[in-house]
Amino acid sequence: MSLSDIQNESPDGQAFPYRELEGPDIRYVTLKPFNKGVGLVECTIWQTPLKKAEYTAISYAWGDQYVTAPILVAGQEFDVTTNLAACLKRLAIRQAAKDPAEGDSSLNIWVDAICINQDDVVERNAQVLRMKEIFPHAKELIVWLGEEGPHTGLAVERINDVTRLLDQLTENKDGDGFHDARKRLPEHIYTRTKDEHEMTVRYGVMDIYEREWWERTWILQEVGLSKDVVVHCGYYEMTWESLESFHKFAGFLMMESPELLFDIGGGQGMQMVDIEKLPLAVLNLRDDLEQSYESSLHMLIDNTRNHKATDPRDKIYGILGLSSDFRSGGIFPRYEHPVLGVYFDVLKAHFEKYDALDILDQCQFGDTGAIGLPSWTPNWALPEPDDFLPEILPKYLTNKGEEPKHAFDACGGLSLSSRPWSFGDDNTLHLTGACFDTVQSITDVADFLHGWTLESLLEAWLPTVPTPDQKYPFAPGTWLDAFRRTIVIDVRFLPTERDFAMVFPDDPDSREKESFLDRLSEARPAFYKACMLKRLAYTSKGMMGLVRPETQVGDRIAVLAGSKVLHCLREVTQASGKGKARYQLVGEAYFHGMMDGQAMAGLELEEVVLV
Repeated sequence: MSLSDIQNESPDGQAFPYRELEGPDIRYVTLKPFNKGVGLVECTIWQTPLKKAEYTAISYAWGDQYVTAPILVAGQEFDVTTNLAACLKRLAIRQAAKDPAEGDSSLNIWVDAICINQDDVVERNAQVLRMKEIFPHAKELIVWLGEEGPHTGLAVERINDVTRLLDQLTENKDGDGFHDARKRLPEHIYTRTKDEHEMTVRYGVMDIYEREWWERTWILQEVGLSKDVVVHCGYYEMTWESLESFHKFAGFLMMESPELLFDIGGGQGMQMVDIEKLPLAVLNLRDDLEQSYESSLHMLIDNTRNHKATDPRDKIYGILGLSSDFRSGGIFPRYEHPVLGVYFDVLKAHFEKYDALDILDQCQFGDTGAIGLPSWTPNWALPEPDDFLPEILPKYLTNKGEEPKHAFDACGGLSLSSRPWSFGDDNTLHLTGACFDTVQSITDVADFLHGWTLESLLEAWLPTVPTPDQKYPFAPGTWLDAFRRTIVIDVRFLPTERDFAMVFPDDPDSREKESFLDRLSEARPAFYKACMLKRLAYTSKGMMGLVRPETQVGDRIAVLAGSKVLHCLREVTQASGKGKARYQLVGEAYFHGMMDGQAMAGLELEEVVLV
């Protein structure tokens, strides 16, 4: 439908000042070609049913909402953040430069700051639920990363070069996919370097991947729901596919040769990318959404733990439309409710829908108390989580072509509702379970981003294994076998199967070393993922396992009805004649030989109160 058709249909003409959105209506903006004589971005705004609207959606970072610049909407000054003003000006200048022979030089866009009345809470609640319709309906999504930097041109050229080379090489049917392609790529692309020009290119690449846009929560929904995505960085453009391809290349390098990306190659020069700073949750998004279980709200929250939102409620609402389990109901935007109430609603909805406690893995011990939360309520409102967060324990085995199945079953199949549970009036969570062991000793935290390697971990952790050649009490095999399986949490990297062990040679200089290195390449990614920011722990009964970094000697090991994994709890109030002991939730734990219901044998379950 053309602009003139909309104007003829709409007796009210402009939709600004805002009129109430009725039924299927949305607003969209027509951006005029930039007029230097006016000096401000000019646009008109229209209101029409969604199915009649034709527009390009804009995805951008708000920036500081209190630092604004004026534009003209329907001839009236309208303040937007400076980053959005810069984006609109760039687009308006492009429109002004278009050849008149190409037709109408105006551009229809949908952008939240203008098309949604931000002062109307009822409208915001309703329009947030419609994002799952608004973005798929757009003919294109423009991602605005901000103005270009001094090396953006070199960076875009490098990203496009790598994409083109990989496309050419992996299409070679006689080769071995990426592994063959990598051998034929120019080494200067991925080897460590001290060359000044090459370092400049790499700084430019990282500048693109470190822009504020990547950190926003809302962008996952915007990118995930859109058909075609074009990325703008000032003057330059890239396809979304090229950014995905470049990051996948870095991922393959990490799996095949971690020393090229981590500082375990002696620190000789600058690595190709800083893998710690790559926005993996965004770059993996489209692949993840192909598997519906990967787009559950639980998984999406986990993948966006480091993302930011101006409104803390948007840590949930910003991804709700992507979720396969709650986008159609169960959780509804309520911006008028306090943040803690919104987060509590999410936990309650998840407990009731899945009859399980899986979502408690989002609790980051030590961060919850910062805003007065109980230990069992995740603090999704963390303003800037600077720390690299440890991986949660895998919940599912994901063999290709098969329905995902649970990786562990520590509670022996007991659902949450099979035993009494409730929320207390004093912000407590009352569950059924048992504390059956105590942490007796722990190692230092494995931090591969700051000097730790496989070799240094073995040097620090292997001597703690009490009797390597003797039988491990809680599972088949020796203590050494238990150690090898513990440091990959008993699963492959993806994960796809259980009973998987990290291999390492008894004699690194033996003739078997070459064979060992081949096997090591398969296990190393699982090892890094499992052990990153974990401690090796031993219990008073002799169990070996991996625990979160906050775990201390004396913490209790608990099995809870409705939880497929074990948990570490910290007693804060001892039991007395007047009530039960109370515990803080420290986090999930893996203890070898106790993850498939064995902990339940002979246990007398009772009430466990979390505060």
